[in-house]
Amino acid sequence: MVPFRSEITIRRPIDQVFAYMADPQNYAKWMSGVTGAKSTSDSLQRGSKVQMEGRFGMWNLDEPMQLTAYEPPREFGMQGTVGPMFFDGKWEFESNGNAETHVTVSGEFRMSGLWRLAEPLFAGEVRNGEAKELEKIKAQLEG
Repeated sequence: MVPFRSEITIRRPIDQVFAYMADPQNYAKWMSGVTGAKSTSDSLQRGSKVQMEGRFGMWNLDEPMQLTAYEPPREFGMQGTVGPMFFDGKWEFESNGNAETHVTVSGEFRMSGLWRLAEPLFAGEVRNGEAKELEKIKAQLEG
């Protein structure tokens, strides 16, 4: 498994930041490679599945991701498989007061089969991608 972690402070209240980021309808606005997403259940909760569409590198994103955590406005997490990559991530939210929210994304991924040999190459891409996503969210919510 290859770990990743990135964090940022966004000048918006925790409820707003969580609501924006945890809503599958917004995933395509900030998640790299995602062109669409929708929950397959009536409400979001731990165990819910989110059908995502898009592309990550050379692989199509066409399998559901499962929510592994969902505790508004403190955290949500998801895991799933994209091509030969298994992804397990969690976004945590902490109010800093003054209408600021500190967001931390962390988790790990692993490649299967012969792709495991390429994990070091993907490590930088995933880590940079997570940081860029947080910067994108910050610009969207503060802009």
